[in-house]
Amino acid sequence: MITTIKKICSVFILCSLLFSCDSKEKKEDDKLSSDSTKTEKSKDVESNGISEGGKKDFATGMKTTYDGLSFDEIYLLNENKEKVTKTEFKLESKVLFDVVGIKGYKSENGKVHVGISVDVADESGKIIINLDDLLADKAEGYNEKDASELTASLTVGKPMEVGKKYFVKARFWDKKGKGEIKSEVEITLVK
Repeated sequence: MITTIKKICSVFILCSLLFSCDSKEKKEDDKLSSDSTKTEKSKDVESNGISEGGKKDFATGMKTTYDGLSFDEIYLLNENKEKVTKTEFKLESKVLFDVVGIKGYKSENGKVHVGISVDVADESGKIIINLDDLLADKAEGYNEKDASELTASLTVGKPMEVGKKYFVKARFWDKKGKGEIKSEVEITLVK
């Protein structure tokens, strides 16, 4: 009888410990889910005024690296300029990379000269869309305040196909300096 009571108590204690561990893991999972819109800096080095590092958005898996330019935030947006947490896009919708608080441009005569490009690669890594320099017609440049927020835009369409995954890459760079920001996200086309 005493042995049976000990076994029952042991099972009860074991179940309590398992429940406690499971609850702790669930709380950590819930915290990660609630923090999923946050980004994490993987490294951030600044020497001689030059920044380099990387960030990852946990909600979308978007990875961003920067070298020579720095920024406050980067967002993956839809055509309504709303932050997205899923990387599924319909044909003819838009994928936007919005970089805020860019600093570190080389200025000439009070103007900065920036470039934006967007590439799309299929699952094998083959580039199927290349939008080389979306700001090529802006030879006169921008004032630094206007260039502190840049948006790269891609309208999802042919030759992309529904049901397939693609890697969308945006690059923002200083045409007079060596700084750049690169961002990449994997998207899936849905109906």
